Amino acid sequence: MLILDKKHKFCSSLTATLAFVLISFSAIAQTDITSLSDINDADGHYVITQDITSGTPGVTTFNGTLEAAIDPATHMPYRISGLSSPLFETLTGTVRNLVLDNVNISGHTGNTGAIAGTA
Repeated sequence: MLILDKKHKFCSSLTATLAFVLISFSAIAQTDITSLSDINDADGHYVITQDITSGTPGVTTFNGTLEAAIDPATHMPYRISGLSSPLFETLTGTVRNLVLDNVNISGHTGNTGAIAGTA
């Protein structure tokens, strides 16, 4: 039987906590993107790092996170422009801090949005 004093118990607890934090952090690692086609993992965390003109994501169903970084020159989020169809067919993930410009969605039936056909 191993008996540890309070100092060793604290160190063991701290080590376990740090290991959990590192595992949790690696699970949410982000991928910087400059094109919608860079979105190829439905569960990924993507950050737009420059303005994107049109394009199509590599997935139709998205469960991850998509957000735009702030352009230091304008202090506004980077934007996606020229969409002619919803970004995703089905969205169950998170989309935030996104600016859409010059969007023209047509040819779809029912309630269709620029971000998703179904959310």
